[in-house]
Amino acid sequence: MLPRIGLTCCIDDFQGLTGRVSQRLRLNMPYIDAVLAAGGLPLPLAPTLDADRLARQVDGLDGLIVTGGPDVPPALYGQKPHPRTVPVCDRKAGYDIAIFREADRRGLPILGICLGCQVINVARGGTLIQHLDDLALAPTICHADGRGYPRHEVRIARGSMLSGILPNGHVLANSSHHQAIDRLGCGLEASAWAPDGVIEAVEDRNHPFLLALQWHPEAIADEPDHAALFGALIEAARNR
Repeated sequence: MLPRIGLTCCIDDFQGLTGRVSQRLRLNMPYIDAVLAAGGLPLPLAPTLDADRLARQVDGLDGLIVTGGPDVPPALYGQKPHPRTVPVCDRKAGYDIAIFREADRRGLPILGICLGCQVINVARGGTLIQHLDDLALAPTICHADGRGYPRHEVRIARGSMLSGILPNGHVLANSSHHQAIDRLGCGLEASAWAPDGVIEAVEDRNHPFLLALQWHPEAIADEPDHAALFGALIEAARNR
């Protein structure tokens, strides 16, 4: 039986040929393809704030991926918005945090990616750096250039869950973010860093499988290291 993996979606404003603006769900295909290639059944999730319906969604899942997107609304971690912050809509923000908490409570295998990493940290009570360019970090790392996914080295902590998936102690990651984790959420520990000290991965070793990554492995899942991350999630979902 294929493990059923739920994937959160973005909510975008869409202007049709008539000029009418409506909202639509968006999920980039690389997420779907990465789950399929790893042996899972990807299920895009419709965002609902109804607690009973959300719980029923989780009933039908073996694992969860909290995907990427714009920014977590700063009010959710007690800050005023930075001029460069572009928050997701309240419905998506509320849903992503709620479904993570429900899946977390049940011990479902969970993988967070980019925004998903930040959502998980905030949902556990942590905070974010709203704009990395405001910090005098060294050495200079291009985390986001507005044109694609710049690559940089990531150092992985020895003995971490992530090191069990990527045992070389480092990985060449891609990047597309201007925010990052600041104060860690409850039960989370950092397990990977960029050369400038930015946290690139967090995990909860007391959880069956909870791993959150600041980079975008789905975009380079044809590379063995990044495919292994999805493989680990699917394996955990299969064995839960």
